[in-house]
Formats: sequence, C-alpha cells, structure tokens
Amino acid sequence: MPHRKIIILGYGVEGKSLYKYLKKRYPEDTLAIADKNKITAPGHVKLYSGKNYLKNIGEYDLIVKTPGISPNTEEIKEALLKGAEITSAANIFFNNCKGKIIGVTATKGKSTTSTLIYKILRAAKKDAYLVGNIGNPPLKYLASNMGKGKIFVYELSSYQLHDLKKSPHISVFLTIFPEHMPYHGSYENYREAKANIVRYHNKNNYFVYNSGYDFLKKLAKQSKAKPVDYLKVCQANNGWIYYKNKKIIPLKEIKLLGKHNMENICAGIAVAKILRLSDKDIRRAVKNFKGLEHRIELVAERKGIKFYDDAISTTPESTMAAMDIFKETLGTILLGGEDRGYNFSRLAKSIYRYRVKNIVIFPDSGAEIWKEIVKVYKKYKSGLPRKIMTRDMGEAVRFASKNTAKGEVCLLSTASPSYSVFKNFIEKGNLFKKEVRRLK
Repeated sequence: MPHRKIIILGYGVEGKSLYKYLKKRYPEDTLAIADKNKITAPGHVKLYSGKNYLKNIGEYDLIVKTPGISPNTEEIKEALLKGAEITSAANIFFNNCKGKIIGVTATKGKSTTSTLIYKILRAAKKDAYLVGNIGNPPLKYLASNMGKGKIFVYELSSYQLHDLKKSPHISVFLTIFPEHMPYHGSYENYREAKANIVRYHNKNNYFVYNSGYDFLKKLAKQSKAKPVDYLKVCQANNGWIYYKNKKIIPLKEIKLLGKHNMENICAGIAVAKILRLSDKDIRRAVKNFKGLEHRIELVAERKGIKFYDDAISTTPESTMAAMDIFKETLGTILLGGEDRGYNFSRLAKSIYRYRVKNIVIFPDSGAEIWKEIVKVYKKYKSGLPRKIMTRDMGEAVRFASKNTAKGEVCLLSTASPSYSVFKNFIEKGNLFKKEVRRLK
C-alpha cells in the first residue's frame, strides 16, 4: 500500500480511538487531526482547529470522519471532488472485524435494547462487547485477532449508518420517526441512512424488526436476510412474556416500565433465540436488568410525589410512550428544548387525555408545545393546565413539588432535544436529579 496522508475529523472519544488504531495499523502513513474545538494533539501530529478547521482537508488522501460531523459540509464535498476517499470508524470496524456483529438501530430504544442483548450474552457466558453509539469505541477490540471469536453488540445511530457499506450479521431495527433533520436534511434522507443496516445483507444474515412500522416491513421484504418480526414471535400477555407460545419470564420479575420496553425485551429475546441461548440465561439477564440512567428512572419520592427522569426522551413520540406508563397519575410534566420543527399536536392530545394538571415549559420549543395544548383545550372547552415558563431547573422542580398532588408523578420528558438550555440530555437529567434530591 502506498504512503497516504490521512486526516481524522473530530477528536473526541472516537477520534482518539481512531488515532491509536490508525497509528498502530498504518505506521508509515501521515496522520493529521481536525477539530473545531481547541484540543491537544498527540506528538507531532498536524492539527487544524477553530472555525476553519475543515479548510485544508482537501490536501489529504483519506478522510476519516467521526459521527457528529455532517457529510454535507462544502469542504467535505470539495475534497471528494478532488479525489479524496472518506470513511468512518464504523466502516473500518465492519471491514476488519472477524467476530460476529449484532447491529441495533432505532429512533428511540436502541441503547436499552443494545444493553439488554449484551447482558443476555454475558449471562450466557459469551465473549461479548457493547460498542458504538452507546459510548464505547469498537476499534480497540481489533488489536488481537481482529475480534475473532467475539460477539459485538453495536449500537448504530443514523450518523454512523449513513455511509456504512456492510451490514451486521444480525440487524435489529426497533422504531422509526423524524429525528436529526438538521444533519440529514430531510426525513427521507434519515430513513435512507437507517436503511443501510440491512442494505448489504446476505441470505445467512438476520433482520429482527418491528412490524408496527410500514417502513420496516418494506425493508424486511427488500432485505436478503432472514426476517424475524419480533412482535409476532414474542408477546407480553397473561402476566408473562412468551416466545412462540412458550413462557420465558413473568412480568412481575421485570424492572423496566412501559409497553415500549416490553417490546424492547421481545427484540432482545428474538436475538437470543437466533443465537440459541437458553431460556434460563435469558430470564436471568432480563430479571436483573434495571434499565439505563435517564430512561424513565425513578429519582426519589418526596411528600408522596414520585419524580421520574426521562431526559433521554427528546422527541414527541418517546415522551408520549413515557406518558402512557403513568396515564392519569401524571400530575406534572417538564417539556420543551431545542426547536427542531416537530409536530406536537398528538402530544397535546395526550396531555389532555391524561388530564395533566401542571406543565413546565422550557424554551425554545416549549412555546410551540403550549400553543398546541391551548388549541386542544379550546376545542374541548376545558380549563388549561397550570403552567410555568422557565430556563431554570431549580425553579421547575420547586414548581412541580408545590403543585403536584400526593400519589401523583412528576416526569422530566421534554419531547425536544436539550440544547436550547442544557449541554445535552445527561446534563439536563443530572440537574433534575440534583434539584429533586434537594427537596425536603
């Protein structure tokens, strides 16, 4: 292979992992790093940072892009016209990994399901690793034997999928609705990016999918993989979760809440059955699984009010799924964040249906959410919920504490991304928990 000039775009956790991998694997190549933030580059590596950090990427033969950088930037387009190649950590991993890859994607639900599949594999004493969008860079596992004999559960976002050129051995697709529009430009582009998880399948692969979405049913028909409709083979009813009419685990042993989580569990069980794992190992893993932080997480009970952190719910659909768990016991909900142009009409109808008494509104989308709520309540000639508009989490929690009745729930589930006020959903959730625990 001739000597190449390679530039890594983005030097966060994945970018650092990429540097270590490329430096070790291709020691003769010249590496450079570009990041819009001020960073410290290793050794004598050429560094581009600041506002114009992409300006010189056309000088490089290979561009290795980390997920957060849009492929639609003018600099990347110009570099490709000059003959540069572009790839990603996901492509490098998929092209070189000798182990089995289970890829999981969804608009919402992929982190929970990926983690559950990993827990089931570990319960079955498999040499398994949880990697990808969940925060664990995969390339470090290619150091010895390129991952041979290992099983990788790879959580795949649309950012990682948009240019993927190889599909996982087992692909899991849970939900699909509008998200990440600024990055992809349209819902159609978003769906096309997601579809790469099945686009390169062969007859020896599996596609585990949710038949509740027409788009996923269409993909199942188009894919060369063996289709597994997990809602058909696995159901929760009569106090149990069944797989092909065989009891797997009683619902009373499951710690996760909500219909959507029962479906996530069914997806995990379907994957476990493809791998021929035992019912005993499946039941033990599901029973011990407590869910993930900021996913309908009970923070505390204060004066008879239960405070739940669902900061990860940043779309109307995921917030409505959380509301469906608590129904009429939902006394207060915290809504609003970055305005992505979402349609909040169905969310407003859910608020009316469950007679939510108190609404906390964060900017910027909070104004649009409240507008939709007013429309619904006006239509039914009903008095509006009590509301507060704020940027301050402490004020929001104190309002909830004062106005939520004993025996009711206060839910942080904003139906919008966090960035208008908070750094990310983690900061938002942690601030909520901090303020709740301050309550007396």
